[in-house]
Amino acid sequence: MDDPHRSARAAMIVLSPSVLLAWARTRIGGAPQSLAFARLVKHDVATSPRGITCRGKDDGGGAQVHAVISALALAHATGLTYYHSPFTSIAHAEGDAADWTEKWESFFNLGHGEKRLRAEQEAECVPIKRLLKSPLLWRGHELIAEAEHFTGFTDADVEAIAAVLPDVRRKYALSDKSALTLYNVPGTLTMNVHVRRGDVSADHPYHSNRFTGDDAILETIRSAREAAQAQGLAVSVNVWSQGDRADFLAYEEAGCRLFLDTDIFETVHNLAQSDILLMAKSSLSFVAALLNDGICLYEDFWHPPLPHWIKLQNPAASSAALRDALAVRSRGTPAG
Repeated sequence: MDDPHRSARAAMIVLSPSVLLAWARTRIGGAPQSLAFARLVKHDVATSPRGITCRGKDDGGGAQVHAVISALALAHATGLTYYHSPFTSIAHAEGDAADWTEKWESFFNLGHGEKRLRAEQEAECVPIKRLLKSPLLWRGHELIAEAEHFTGFTDADVEAIAAVLPDVRRKYALSDKSALTLYNVPGTLTMNVHVRRGDVSADHPYHSNRFTGDDAILETIRSAREAAQAQGLAVSVNVWSQGDRADFLAYEEAGCRLFLDTDIFETVHNLAQSDILLMAKSSLSFVAALLNDGICLYEDFWHPPLPHWIKLQNPAASSAALRDALAVRSRGTPAG
């Protein structure tokens, strides 16, 4: 009769150093769990699970959509099957909570064509934290690995998230959005600017690092207009935010149109359809940029940018990159 302890020791011997390092780092909190999980699966150490699912979050819609996209990306990168778990609770509900959650589910349509997690599979779902704690114990088990998100993996490998964006955009386009107005001005490029306000302020005890002042935003708008003008292009600017109009007079004086406290889905759709998108430090902005195939201007955030997004760090470099992107666009070649 085989000694299970000896078998486990034998299996441990063949593990590569990179796998052991990934496992060790996860156990001491030194690496994102989803990144370590992906490494273990790729090396066929953990369990060769049937698939993965993303569930358990109850925060804002943007963060939850990003979480599902990260799960799709990890499944695609590792060859695992993605099992869709529909949203169950989305924060900041407008009206009935269940209806609000369903609106987010149907608007992004991320479960279209995917396998669904059924109630009878509940016992087979195992959190990746448990898998990573003792991966060899799960060998041979039929299971679905679950986590609230897999953004630790996609933050470390932005190409993985880029690889699934054509499918994510296709799903998004399948749901009817004909009732939503796109605020474009004929003959101009549309620059949509997301200004994060409401629950974010310069002196907020927890979220001040997600605040960008008006002066910096207005300077980026000015630079974009100058760069477009150099290419013989005109830009119309829409500002999307929350709050009192009196707090946004500087934008109106700069010739921007204000859209304050508008329907969240109309906001997302306009941001996603921008010729130029100026992102806020926001999951909602991040998701809109993932859906966008135009020019995306990115300010440093805890989720890293896609390779073709323009980083707003060095003003001179950012302006030059924007001029180059607009030059490409003026020749009729898609940016990115």
